[in-house]
Amino acid sequence: MAHREKSPQRRVQLFVESRHVAVGVDCRDRFGRPFLRALAVLGLLGLVVACSGNLTGPTTVSPPSTSSFDGKVYPQGTTTWSFAMTAPGTLDLTLTKVDPAGLVLGMSLGEHSSVGCSVKTRIETRAGPSPQITASGQVGDYCIQVFDAGGVDLSGATFSVSIHAF
Repeated sequence: MAHREKSPQRRVQLFVESRHVAVGVDCRDRFGRPFLRALAVLGLLGLVVACSGNLTGPTTVSPPSTSSFDGKVYPQGTTTWSFAMTAPGTLDLTLTKVDPAGLVLGMSLGEHSSVGCSVKTRIETRAGPSPQITASGQVGDYCIQVFDAGGVDLSGATFSVSIHAF
């Protein structure tokens, strides 16, 4: 009778980390590839949820008003904020602060729907005092996205966007 040697077990680790979440999972071969694929998908979902937990900003914008959207973006990532415009007017969006300073980030304005953010205007810019996006807006749901333009390191970049409606 032939004796079959056991192959050494391979170890796969998936770590999802943010300021609020740190998850470590140890999987062994016996779970198989489908389990590992499902685990990877769940890990990415956890990363998306963990990365969007520190957002602050208005849920409605009514002209005349000024408010801000603050958050953090990670490498190759996008952070989205949705809000409702309750009266027609003009929107000025200004990327007012980025840390680390001098970093170029992308910013966009779009219409929010059940399928996500349909981007209408998209730019790449450094933080500054003048509006980088100006658009007229009607009553409806809108979204602002701040995204990595290629220079965000693994620790991420914090930002602040001023939303001036008039």
